[in-house]
Amino acid sequence: MSIKVIIRDARIAYIQSLWTPGQYEGKGEYRYQATFLVPPGSKSFKDINAAIVGVAEELWKAKWKNKLEEFKHNPQKMCWFDGDKKPDSAGFPGNWALRATRKQKDGPPAVVGRNRDMPILESDGKLYAGCYVNGTVDIWAQSGTNAGIRCSLINVQYVKDGESFGGAAPANLDGLEDLGFDPDEEYGDDIPF
Repeated sequence: MSIKVIIRDARIAYIQSLWTPGQYEGKGEYRYQATFLVPPGSKSFKDINAAIVGVAEELWKAKWKNKLEEFKHNPQKMCWFDGDKKPDSAGFPGNWALRATRKQKDGPPAVVGRNRDMPILESDGKLYAGCYVNGTVDIWAQSGTNAGIRCSLINVQYVKDGESFGGAAPANLDGLEDLGFDPDEEYGDDIPF
């Protein structure tokens, strides 16, 4: 069983594998990945916690609390963690982090702008670590050798700009005015047309 969660107004981090799948530490299946940073107490925070409890109860019945306790400090077992545990990662302190992945064989996640019919490409530069997004994920519990709480990435929607975690502001044309075409400007022999 999985529980679908819609995340609203979260910051996004670790988007290096959002458009091009990568491997974890150079091993395993290729996956798309992103991390959502969610403020404690928000509706999304409560929905994620409820989904985790729901899938854990469904799979492990009376032992669900023990399983969650076992997983909570292991990033290989738990997709949801306290961002304060990563004090050197920009944006993490003061938030909770949800790491979501999607197998390459399942195809890429949908990545769209405010108008959900407009896909965002990596080359657009519109989506960057630190901007605000909405997203949809499936949270599920896995038993067996690789037991844990997992999160599958479905989509990401750009909402608004935020301070970039990488230090550089997103590229834009702010501060430039349209100077128009100057027919008197000399181009010499390097005219490209």
